[in-house]
Amino acid sequence: MLATLTHRRFSDPGWIFERKLDGERCLAFRDGDDVHLVSRTHHSLNGGYPELVEVVAAQAVPRFVVDGEIVAFKGNRTSFTRLQPRMHIDEPAKSRRSGIAVYYYLFDLLALEGEDLRRLPCVSARACSRMPSTSRIPFA
Repeated sequence: MLATLTHRRFSDPGWIFERKLDGERCLAFRDGDDVHLVSRTHHSLNGGYPELVEVVAAQAVPRFVVDGEIVAFKGNRTSFTRLQPRMHIDEPAKSRRSGIAVYYYLFDLLALEGEDLRRLPCVSARACSRMPSTSRIPFA
């Protein structure tokens, strides 16, 4: 789950690569009306990103776990420097007044309606992401 910095380029048809986003890693847990955003170090992020809590809570599927990255933009690029002041706020009202818009990029669907999807091979999970939209969680 963690990126490794290297100056050596690598390519292999058997590997899947994803763009590196410069943000804060976040797991989102939804169980009915309960939503918990959790950092990689197991800290609650609910107070810092109340608008993301609302987006997760508004989804049609009531039980799931997703993995992603919270980012802020400077121009058309993600910027950790832009996100940093927002990362240190844990009061919802203050977070909303910060003026720093955040976005939640999802990487993986880890559980759906009580079924643990982590044991699926990555390629199978990727194939699932190409299913008709009625079969997926419609994240706003």
